[in-house]
Amino acid sequence: MQGSIITRVTLAEELIPVKDALVTVTKEEGGNTVLVAALKTDENGKTQPVFLDTPDTSLSLNPDNKIMPYTPVDIRVDHPGAYSVILKNVQVFPGNVSLLNISLIPLPEGTDEGEEIVDITGQNL
Repeated sequence: MQGSIITRVTLAEELIPVKDALVTVTKEEGGNTVLVAALKTDENGKTQPVFLDTPDTSLSLNPDNKIMPYTPVDIRVDHPGAYSVILKNVQVFPGNVSLLNISLIPLPEGTDEGEEIVDITGQNL
């Protein structure tokens, strides 16, 4: 099965869409970080969907199952003049389109770079 994720990037607490933000999607495979996609946002602050292979939905119905019923990915958003945002363990579920809203924080004057890291706790399904 597949699931997908669309990222929407904004400024000013989701009021201003950010065009040309670089959105990088990676995942872990066999102990290595693998690039899944690198996309730019459009004039509405959105990326095209990123499609990912996901485990079968039936895994979430079995209480003895030890396999996560979703595919975790890391998403990094970069744009000049704003803190980079790194979201770890974003969950992509089979058969679903996930919309991830990210509101960037402008950098203070005289600062060239900075980042905010958010680690998302796994679902107990």
